[in-house]
Amino acid sequence: MTAAIRVAPPSPATGAPERTGRELAGWLFTTTALASMAGLFALAHWQYWRRTGDPKGASFACEELLVVAVAIARRRPSDVSHRVSDWAVALLGSFAVLMLRPGGEAVLGLTGLWVAIQVAGAAAAIVCLARLGRSFGVVAANRGVKRTGPYGLVRHPLYASYVVAMLGYLLAAPTTWNVAVFAVAVGAQFRRIAAEETVLARNEAYRAYMSAVRWRLVPGVY
Repeated sequence: MTAAIRVAPPSPATGAPERTGRELAGWLFTTTALASMAGLFALAHWQYWRRTGDPKGASFACEELLVVAVAIARRRPSDVSHRVSDWAVALLGSFAVLMLRPGGEAVLGLTGLWVAIQVAGAAAAIVCLARLGRSFGVVAANRGVKRTGPYGLVRHPLYASYVVAMLGYLLAAPTTWNVAVFAVAVGAQFRRIAAEETVLARNEAYRAYMSAVRWRLVPGVY
């Protein structure tokens, strides 16, 4: 089944697509929700760090705040999915990770190693966000095709970075709650990839990109 796509009409004054009321409401909702939850996520980890001196999630929190800044400045899409299921997985993929909370004992007591994995994932995500710039988005949409840097290796390096950072977090804070959040977030990201590629594959440039870069997340694996 294909995603439902809307191509916005150009503005007579600027030639750019006009923002419809529905699109504006969607932008306000996703941006406000993301900013609010990222703020709470960062606050929870800052308080935990002050209280215990344990750096669990600190780098992850900084990366999520950067995501909010990029999301606010994101470019208008030319194509966007209006499927409820695509919005649901996009919101889960974006927001579920913000429900992670510090707690529990690090697996094998290797807090430093798991935090290092978080930092590596967060650093990779920052590189991907810098490459995307205003082409970053929440819901499946076409905001232009990126082919260089990490996007020359796999088609969704940002999501791969998220999974690495989340895994590091889970190993540092392996509570039942965090295991459930991790499972939901990763499952949503896989479904989100499928939704995005359904939209993007309508574009000839992206189809050429898919042919050139075969792998979605891990070269030689997926």
